[in-house]
Amino acid sequence: MNQLQAVLFAALLISLAACSQVEPDEPDTLTTTATNLIENGSFNGTDGWSSYFASPLTGSLSTEDGAGKLGVQSSGDFWKAQLYQDVNVQEGTTYALSFKARATGDRPLRVALRDTSNYEDTWDASLDLTTSAQTFSYTLSAAAMSQPQLIFYAGESNKDVYIDDVTLSVSETTDGDDGGTPPDDSGSASRPGYNTSEGFFTLNGELYDANGNAFLPRGINNGHVWFDDNGDGVDEAYDSLDNIAEFGFNAVRIVWRTEFVDGPTDDAKLEKIIARTVQLGMVPVVEL
Repeated sequence: MNQLQAVLFAALLISLAACSQVEPDEPDTLTTTATNLIENGSFNGTDGWSSYFASPLTGSLSTEDGAGKLGVQSSGDFWKAQLYQDVNVQEGTTYALSFKARATGDRPLRVALRDTSNYEDTWDASLDLTTSAQTFSYTLSAAAMSQPQLIFYAGESNKDVYIDDVTLSVSETTDGDDGGTPPDDSGSASRPGYNTSEGFFTLNGELYDANGNAFLPRGINNGHVWFDDNGDGVDEAYDSLDNIAEFGFNAVRIVWRTEFVDGPTDDAKLEKIIARTVQLGMVPVVEL
């Protein structure tokens, strides 16, 4: 490990320590939207979706009234009419699946996660459709699959199927050791079991420090390399850290480089900046 690597490693350790000391004066809530793994789940056209019909069944894929329409001309085995899309799911991860569905008459429908490498369904659910749109929601754990697909099987009836608002996202588990627990009366959350780090962690769209305190970074950029390592002997950016802390900020982006002006920057000076930032109750974020 060279000197610069040692400095950055030290900065990481100091930052982790800072996580257990620093929290905002008034914790704020971070609102996020889970990433939908489905392409074109609202069926603005049929991009991202494919259909399959096995003889003697015939049919078509289109859109109607803002929904995906799987037109089925006859009936047979459930697998002979399909609407599907490749999805990127990971083994052992829990997902939330939701969609709206209706039909031109009462009929069954099956939804599944399928591994197309062997055409095996690793998860499936059967449902009954009516002419009124219903919302169906499931929580499922993905098995090991080489080529995963989300698939709707519609071969058991000749009633047309309408699908809309399909979402598949990582489930935000809120209980148990593996999923962590949300803040209790003291405002502290527990680290999810799958997170083995010692610093920050996320849970249900919020960021927490090492002690489980909600943490919303509030700070500014501070151009240390331009003002503290330019050879003029004056450390303007370093001296401004006290003023930054007085404004109630809890983080500082430390602008730094491995080389500046006539040669390498001063690693000892970076260590000093990081230590002072932590001393002032702020989390140092080093930018190289």
